[in-house]
Amino acid sequence: MAFVYETVTEEDLMFISSMQLMNRFGKHLSLSFGMKWCSDREKNAFLIDIDGGFCFSPTYFVFLLNRRIIRVDATLRGEKYDANCHLKWEINKIYLPEDMSDEKDNIINLIVSAFRVNRNICAQKYVKSISVKINKPNAVEILSETDNA
Repeated sequence: MAFVYETVTEEDLMFISSMQLMNRFGKHLSLSFGMKWCSDREKNAFLIDIDGGFCFSPTYFVFLLNRRIIRVDATLRGEKYDANCHLKWEINKIYLPEDMSDEKDNIINLIVSAFRVNRNICAQKYVKSISVKINKPNAVEILSETDNA
């Protein structure tokens, strides 16, 4: 199965709530029925927009992989021509827990795959393309257990 951009169900909300996710200011996320996420249920992988994203500023995401939390900062630089949206995601930083560093390449590929379906607020009928690039060669930061606490 591949990633899909879909509406979160009530059952999904319970799953997300059980993860006790926090925004970048350390506050518990307030989630609502009807929000969207990118999911690959077969791989137990989910990309959730948690904060930010105004006026080309970074958007903060949580990438859940097998109930493990990986934080991601990305910026959307889209273009719109006559209702044709060309979305350009730039991944600025991936904060990878140290004990997952052996899986780094696979995780990066999964995150990029999730962003390739993330249409954010653009309706599907207007999306003409979605591109994803990782901004820096050192975009992946390996977090020690104390950094990740």
